[in-house]
Order: sequence, then structure tokens, then C-alpha cells
Amino acid sequence: AGFGRGDVVVYCTGVFHCVVHRVVDAGGGFVVAKGDYNPAPDPPMPLSEVKYRVVASIPLEVWLPALLLFLSSAFIPFWDLRRLLEPFNLEASLFVFFILIYVVFTAVYVVRQPPFKTVLSAPTVELKGYDLSGDYRSLTLKYTLLNTSFTGVESCSIVGERFNTACPRAVIQGGEVTVTIPGSVYEELYSEGLNYFYVNMTLRLDKGVLIGYYPIHFTLERPFVAIVNHTLIVNNTLPAPLRGVSVNLTYVNETWMGLTHIIESRETYLNVSVPPLSEFKLDLCGPQTYVYVVVSYKYSGEEVVWAGRDYGCNQTRA
Repeated sequence: AGFGRGDVVVYCTGVFHCVVHRVVDAGGGFVVAKGDYNPAPDPPMPLSEVKYRVVASIPLEVWLPALLLFLSSAFIPFWDLRRLLEPFNLEASLFVFFILIYVVFTAVYVVRQPPFKTVLSAPTVELKGYDLSGDYRSLTLKYTLLNTSFTGVESCSIVGERFNTACPRAVIQGGEVTVTIPGSVYEELYSEGLNYFYVNMTLRLDKGVLIGYYPIHFTLERPFVAIVNHTLIVNNTLPAPLRGVSVNLTYVNETWMGLTHIIESRETYLNVSVPPLSEFKLDLCGPQTYVYVVVSYKYSGEEVVWAGRDYGCNQTRA
């Protein structure tokens, strides 16, 4: 084709319409060109529309003054100093001279100045994630900020299916907003069998206001019961109190009197409440042969029953 990427070509889309642009891509029978100061390339055109490739150019600063000087010589007798210095001719010559200077300056230094690119960067705020602290009492919302910054918290509330609670505290630190979550929120959610809530927040920015309504999900791990070293442990892994935990203890003593096997037992019943993220412990060590333990509690609306046996401190398991 005689030209390639980076070459300046002349292509014509009509008899009286031709364009001089630089080639940015060529192939498949088409050419894509673009003006050096244009923001976008021209539409693809067939190779047949490219008429010429520019191999050299004369700067405007050179040919325009020369052309104007040549044309003005038809009106101003530059070659005849005597006529040029006559009063009328001198006035006309000075007038034309200043006109020429104005035209050259406008064409060379004003018209040819490249356009100044003004980039308007719009403020952008994006929520990139959130973190709940280990005790579930602190929620950190993490934002990506571009060309803006937080200046304050206008309003903040924690919303559930049946409640709307004001945030006790909301603190801004750079691109993060830390919200304190009251324990009553989790207690209410657990009673409804829910593991999510919403944060409704309005934040002030230096360039506007951000209104966010964010769903926050968390895990309700099932509490577990175990006997470790003659100690009953009820571990509440929930961020809400575990109420109505039933502990039924049956202490059993086995003795032999001659050939007679005597079994004696007594029962003890406890109803306890385990605080959030804490443990209830009960020492099972005693003179009994063994103790039979039954623990029951409610989890996600269903009753969970756990049973175990612990042998007395001085007994060994058969």
C-alpha cells in the first residue's frame, strides 16, 4: 500500500473533501486514521480512498509569510524605494505591513496552538468491603475514595426486620467508617432467627453527600457442649445471650454388698443463661461413680440436646 502505521496520508471521501490524518491501524483492506489532536480515531475507510502519503511538509511559519509577501508585492512597490517612501505609499505600506504581521501572528501562533486538554475528574466513592470485629461489636466499612474525602457523619442507624436503632458511635478515619453495634441488635436478630441487618448511613463529603444502605451478614455458629477434665463446658459462640440452657445432672454411686450390686442416684437440675461469646463451666468432680449429664438449649428455633457421662475423680472408666 506504500504506507503503514504512523504515516501521514491524504484520503478523500468526495470530490471536494479530503483529510490529512495519521494512520493508527491498517489491515484487512481498511485503514483507520486519526488527527494528532483529535480524541477519537476516524471511522475505518477502504484502502482505495487513500490517495497520497505525505513525505515532507513546509512549516506554516515559512510558507505563509512568503506567500503573503509575494501577494502584497502586487500592491506595494518594494523594488522602488523612491516610490515606496512617498507619503501615500509609505502610509499604505505601513498599514499593509502591520496587517501582514497580525495575519502571520494569528495563523502561526494562535490558530496553530494545540488545544489544552482539560480533564474533569468526577468524585468517586465505592464500598470495597466491610469487617466485623471478633466480638461483633464493631463494624468497619471500607471505601475507595477518588477526588473526594469524608468530612463527617450526618446520620447512622441499624435496621432490622422489627427495629431501627441509632448507631451509638460512628467514627471516620481516612477511607474507613467504624460503627459501634449494640448487643441488643444481635439479641433481637437471634430471637427472630436472622443473621443479617442493615446499616443506613448518610456521610458528608467535601464535594457532596453519600447515602448508603448496606446489608451486613454474619455467621451464627452453633454453641457446643463438652466435658473436659471433669468440667462441664457450655460454650456460647453467639453474639447474643444463650438463655434457657437446661442442665440435668444425675449422680450415680455403685457399690457391692456381698453379692448384691447397689446403685444409688440423685438428680440436680439447673437453668442457666450464658452471656455472648463466653462459657459456662460446672465442676463435676465428686465421690460419685459417675455423673450423667443432659444439656438442652434452643438454636435457630430448634431444640438441641447433648448427653454425656463423666466418671468420678477417683474412678476409672471400665
